[in-house]
Amino acid sequence: MMCIVCKKGSMLPTTIAHRLEVAGHTFTAMLPGARCNACGEGQTRGQDLEAFELAVARLLMSAAPSAEAFRFTRKALGYSGKVLGGLLGTTVETISRWETGRHPIDRQAWALVGLLAQDKLKTEAALKDAAEPRLLAAEVAVTV
Repeated sequence: MMCIVCKKGSMLPTTIAHRLEVAGHTFTAMLPGARCNACGEGQTRGQDLEAFELAVARLLMSAAPSAEAFRFTRKALGYSGKVLGGLLGTTVETISRWETGRHPIDRQAWALVGLLAQDKLKTEAALKDAAEPRLLAAEVAVTV
């Protein structure tokens, strides 16, 4: 594949170093990518960058709560403040206060966002079910 920057070289498979600084911590990873043999331009797939950010979010959520870590994790999960507020049963204003440090982050909210970072699909489904519980039949067969 031809380089989109210099349009002269070829993109060759390699690993590319990436670095993120969040909440006083520096995270580094070597991600798969390609580098131009003429100009040196490097490219990494978006999904690999997203996976790196989510891995960083999981690590941050296992540490002491901080506004910057909470905000980073929300963004890594792909949520707006309004959507995350809806999942947590709070308002976008409260999310904003937590993310700016104007109010301490609720401990249960911190734990739930940590669970979202660990397993977004299951935790999001559980939070949505809790917000709008379904009715169970009077008699339910359970398979064990």
